Amino acid sequence: MRLLHATTLTLHEFSPDGIPPYAILSHTWGDEEVTLQELCSGAGNRKRGYSKIANFCDTARDACFEYCWVDTCCIDKTSSTELSEAINSMFQWYRDASVCYAYLEDVPVDESPWNEDSSFRKSRWFTRGWTLQELIAPAKVIFFSREWDRIGSKNDLKQLITSVTGIGEDILTLRKPVGSVSIARRMSWASSRITTRPEDIAYCLLGIFNIRMPLLYGEGKRAFARLQEEIMKGSDDHTIFAWKAFDQFRRNDLSGLLASSPNEFADSSDIVPFRSNGMSMPYSMTNKGLQIQLPLLRRASDGEIQSYIAVLECRRERNKRPLAIELVGMLPESEYFARSLLSGPTTIPIYTALKAEPKIIFVKATHLTPENRSVSRKCAYVLRRWPKPADGFCLVDLYPKDDWNPEDSMVFTEPDTYGNSRVGFRFQDSNGRGIVIVAGYTAQKAHCWCNIEPENKKKSLKQIVTEVINNPLPSAGIEWKIGKERLQIIGRLTEKGLGSTAMFALDIVIRPWHYAPRPSLSRRVYYQTSTSDRTSWKRTIIDYFKNSAGENPRVAQGSTDHLEE
Repeated sequence: MRLLHATTLTLHEFSPDGIPPYAILSHTWGDEEVTLQELCSGAGNRKRGYSKIANFCDTARDACFEYCWVDTCCIDKTSSTELSEAINSMFQWYRDASVCYAYLEDVPVDESPWNEDSSFRKSRWFTRGWTLQELIAPAKVIFFSREWDRIGSKNDLKQLITSVTGIGEDILTLRKPVGSVSIARRMSWASSRITTRPEDIAYCLLGIFNIRMPLLYGEGKRAFARLQEEIMKGSDDHTIFAWKAFDQFRRNDLSGLLASSPNEFADSSDIVPFRSNGMSMPYSMTNKGLQIQLPLLRRASDGEIQSYIAVLECRRERNKRPLAIELVGMLPESEYFARSLLSGPTTIPIYTALKAEPKIIFVKATHLTPENRSVSRKCAYVLRRWPKPADGFCLVDLYPKDDWNPEDSMVFTEPDTYGNSRVGFRFQDSNGRGIVIVAGYTAQKAHCWCNIEPENKKKSLKQIVTEVINNPLPSAGIEWKIGKERLQIIGRLTEKGLGSTAMFALDIVIRPWHYAPRPSLSRRVYYQTSTSDRTSWKRTIIDYFKNSAGENPRVAQGSTDHLEE
């Protein structure tokens, strides 16, 4: 450890076993802070931050301390190894200090900190991420004004500090160890704090959670996800999952089980662990996501979405009932789930929780970006058969057009948040009259579907595709009129496999309609009026669907066995 001599302002290094008593400084960084290199070369004497260091050393020397520690000049920040070691050791250094001097440069001395609108309550020092551990770790903290006049000690102001920070007095006075507090409550202490670099909001909490991990500046919010993953390795506290998304842009999205930042724990300060059976099942990160066993209760299906209530082993401090969060199944009857952000942890009755069935599931740990939202990341729709100009119709437009491969007659599309996908094709005859065929895959119901929409020149193809209801066409097609012409349109989508890319084969038939209905069938299947041609037409339809189905495909429209009658 490198310490600053309080009289000479020179740096000295000490081994872990030979560190003398020292005073440590807590402050907020400003302009022209003095670095280690500038202090050693003498160039720092002319910077604004030098007077802060000098005044701190004078105060420490008056209290009979020979050595001091200041984060600006006692760490060589040009060395990534030393910086990483220092940040991982910071909580310990503040805890081992004889005294911590907290310098509040925005607080004057001539006002009482107890005033309702005092500068002390509004000080920037209470809003920074790094000062959280600098407040909690030391046994003795003394606050100083901008003129370096004493304001009071942490013990003297504990009630006021608790009202400002939400940290309990027993934690401030070290009567209760930090590790005895729930993860959610500790996270809530940092919910209103900020750091200059996004990674530091995670790194400044390492000591609070007794975690050591390498620093990777440049990883952004991934640092906070790594912190939570490290916490889970040594804790089975479910309160780490008891957070709420306040960002309105995320509310309609899906997420993993881990929060994106501490501010999502702002409403979790009173959440504590709750053991219903005295023991908790282990959980861990895998290459499929977070593997965890949770009691699940299936909710009523909301259209294409199947949601579940997942019961957590935690509760509000003054409420004996457990908390639950909402999960969404990524595929029907599968083990893959994501978290819905529409609501935070909700208290549920105990009798409801008892109805839930324990299930081992996999949940993506962090927020689901467009790259990792669904199990199948790409969907490919192959036009296996479609109308050609010789049939009187031609393909004039498709959606999404950017991912169209004309050589293979294939269009790629990204599934939405829930794993669903759809494509659209616009066909026109020689007179410019058109129809739109929309096909898609519904993940929650595990079926393919195909539908037809009239051409609407006031709407783009994208609008028609996104607004169409996913009702499948009847097996033998439908009657469609364009002007005075009656057409038979058959649309069939079959799934050819699921892997990294989901493959679907689409067959579209558009031809003149010259057939009369047979009322006895449950679905209206039209035959030619000629008896001699009826058998031929029936066999054509059956052969067409059998040949296009392939080996055991998943079919949207149901069976064609009734055509054999």
